[in-house]
Amino acid sequence: MQIKFAIPTKITKIERIENKPPLDSKQFDEGFHAGYQAGKWQAALEQKKWIDAQKMEWQKSLQALTSLHQESRALIASDFPELIQLITDKLLRKNPFTHQQIAEEIQSLLRDLSEAQSIRIECSPLDLESIQNICEKTGMILGQGTIQWKSNHDLTAGEYRIHSDLGSIDGRLQLKLAKLKLALDQS
Repeated sequence: MQIKFAIPTKITKIERIENKPPLDSKQFDEGFHAGYQAGKWQAALEQKKWIDAQKMEWQKSLQALTSLHQESRALIASDFPELIQLITDKLLRKNPFTHQQIAEEIQSLLRDLSEAQSIRIECSPLDLESIQNICEKTGMILGQGTIQWKSNHDLTAGEYRIHSDLGSIDGRLQLKLAKLKLALDQS
């Protein structure tokens, strides 16, 4: 007969358990091993649940980022030209060219047209006289050709066009690209 008892702060009753043999070492070892295996299995199960939960969170985050990336690419693809134009316009407004700089740009372009027989340079009415005077003072020389200067009311200040028998140059685009390069070089 085996007696089981717990030691509380105050003992009120002792009970006897009848008909149970005492544990031998083999039963104890088997019970310990079974408990150890059950604990190990339970820990592995909890770890797998935690890993699966982490995987789900990562997948949700990845899906959200993938969606955001696709939306950004679509937005950039559709608005990129306008964005570049906006940036270019702001840079061009902040860095206006002087008549001297415009004349230097025209002279640089005319060097490539030195074989032309006739050249017509169109400028804004506001720029024409000043740019023409600067270019003529620095001695622009064509091989055997002539240069005509013309006022064009379609052009705004700082814009020009060069027409020759070899081809035409839109100074509006050239000027904007030159301004953009200057602004980028300064920043």
